[in-house]
Amino acid sequence: MNDSSLVKALGWNTYNSSEYKTTNPAIQNVLNTVNLYIPGQLEKNKIGEISGRNLYDLHLSTEFIPDFTKVPGVRFTESSKLMGDITYEEYQTQWNGITFRWLIAHDKEGRVWIKNIYIADSKLSDYGNYSTIFPAGIFASKPLDYSDQVDAINLGFQLNDNQNYKDITPFLDYLLPIRMYRQAKGN
Repeated sequence: MNDSSLVKALGWNTYNSSEYKTTNPAIQNVLNTVNLYIPGQLEKNKIGEISGRNLYDLHLSTEFIPDFTKVPGVRFTESSKLMGDITYEEYQTQWNGITFRWLIAHDKEGRVWIKNIYIADSKLSDYGNYSTIFPAGIFASKPLDYSDQVDAINLGFQLNDNQNYKDITPFLDYLLPIRMYRQAKGN
């Protein structure tokens, strides 16, 4: 693994994009782009109002995104109290000399989100997190987030409430990887 192209985790995963620096301009561009919007910090009083267009217009290299037409390397299902059965599929992509694994999630209601993007050869620490992380920013958003942490999102309609949470998957659908996944799966 080339440390000059990767970000070393300092224990806890943080979302302060200014902490993530690399000498590789292509990787830095992706880091800067995905960290424009931070999970759990989509509050109107912090960032103003945002729409799906903001996510649609994020410019990313499609080479960074896996080929979702291929069979996933791993596929498994877990149950969630709030969302029911969730199917996870892991896709791998090689980009800028680094192998990334993308964990894509979807449920029976047709919601799709990115659970995680991690570096394939990163080892697990004693704490159960990866020793080298990829700070995926908006790509690592939870499908349900606290209502007061997503009030900046304006799609022209109310996001569905689920107890104390808002379902932000209609917002995440504007992300290029989600659009590419849906296209590959025909939905």
